[in-house]
Amino acid sequence: MIVKVIGAGMAGLLAGQLLRHHHDVVIYEAQAGLPNNHSALLRFRTPVVGDIIGVSFLPVQMVKGTLPWANSIADLLAYSFKCTGYARSDRSILTAGLETHQRFIAPPDLVARLSEGLNIIYNAAIDTRSLTEWQQKTMRVISTVPMPALLIMLGLPQRTLNFANVLGVNINCDLGPTFDAYVSLYVPNPDIQFHRVSITGQQLTIEYAYPGQSMRTVQEHKVRLQEQNFQQVQDAISLLGFNAHVLTSAPKVSIQRYAKILPIAESARRHLIASITEQFGIFQLGRYSTWRPGLLLDDLVQDVRVITRLMDDPYTRRLEASRGT
Repeated sequence: MIVKVIGAGMAGLLAGQLLRHHHDVVIYEAQAGLPNNHSALLRFRTPVVGDIIGVSFLPVQMVKGTLPWANSIADLLAYSFKCTGYARSDRSILTAGLETHQRFIAPPDLVARLSEGLNIIYNAAIDTRSLTEWQQKTMRVISTVPMPALLIMLGLPQRTLNFANVLGVNINCDLGPTFDAYVSLYVPNPDIQFHRVSITGQQLTIEYAYPGQSMRTVQEHKVRLQEQNFQQVQDAISLLGFNAHVLTSAPKVSIQRYAKILPIAESARRHLIASITEQFGIFQLGRYSTWRPGLLLDDLVQDVRVITRLMDDPYTRRLEASRGT
């Protein structure tokens, strides 16, 4: 069976690795080379992704904490508003003490490892015509394209769904060889620009969110951060008890297209995914394609297995589509 995967991001590459031993998988990527769009913090809750590609992930004890600002409730709401533009109570912030979790750290060349052995076509502009041709040939298609963009490609209205997403900017730089830490500090204070500062081994990551801002505005913010990045790094790392003298590389500033996404109504989301599969034969995979804010790369392994079952069993696919699941 030929399976066409749209997008060579980590979700698309993982799908290719899981399917290539039993299917003829072709991955289509719009960029000229492998995209590596994830400049924010990347940690895994399990080693399953590494197991699939035969790469050992490093198990670590990660420590999370919050820089106190006002009070526990105010900090919670302020952090949510700072990151998303909405005062929600379901954001990942701690307001008292420290918390530790086991996490698994991938090697820095994870994207390259995920691409090994895969048939990837670059500079591939997939449009409505391509999708229609594949549908007529009853080919299996897995899309990792963000759901709002896929709806436009398919000529489907977004109805009343609010696909709210937030642009972000991240600063990354290397610390000295005396660092071997796995920590994150959440910063709800609205007077401080960044909302989280983390260390992963010897890498410092500083994250900014720009709710309600356009790409042009965020690009201007990026330029300003580049001009003053050492000051920004100094401000961030001082919260961890150090100064910029521990840096061993120049800070790198990157835009994160989907720094945050906000949930839509669950029943509508599930019905839309099932309808697209039933009507167009397209299976959606990944956090942005299925519009699930809390989805992790670890979760995609099970999602690919579910997609495989539905591809091989049209009756089950139609049954679940009728149920909106």
